[in-house]
Amino acid sequence: ATDTFQAAVALGMVGGNFGVGGNTIANLLARMPDIFAARDVTSDDVAVIAIGRNDVGGAFDSTKTSDYQGIVSACLDAGYGRIVCRGILPENDTWGKWTAENGSIASIASGFGDPRVVFCDTSTWMGFATADGTHPTDAGYVTITGYAVPEYAALLA
Repeated sequence: ATDTFQAAVALGMVGGNFGVGGNTIANLLARMPDIFAARDVTSDDVAVIAIGRNDVGGAFDSTKTSDYQGIVSACLDAGYGRIVCRGILPENDTWGKWTAENGSIASIASGFGDPRVVFCDTSTWMGFATADGTHPTDAGYVTITGYAVPEYAALLA
């Protein structure tokens, strides 16, 4: 039901999700070898790095920056043709809390200087329904997908 799967279908792709609730950037980096062991990646494949808010709270410190860079590097090394570094989803009326994190993600993406690595700005992805003020409902994911499909299509062109 997530926007990532819905956007993949809308764009004629097959989605895969390697997210684990409660994980941090460091957890994802540590899991990368196991993720790639189960995948046959080609240059036609796209990785969308869509982290949540489990360990954010401001601009990334040097450890989070290094770990996020490691995730992107692992995707490049695995052979992905495009890596989309998606911004953190805004919390409807409190977007200001997430601008520093998304600034960090945008900076990391541009710092690679590689056209295969792009930042997906989510700052306008507002108005989605949530169950608890943070996590989107199924209807909320449909709303987010409406933002994601044209944004991803433009980034993948």
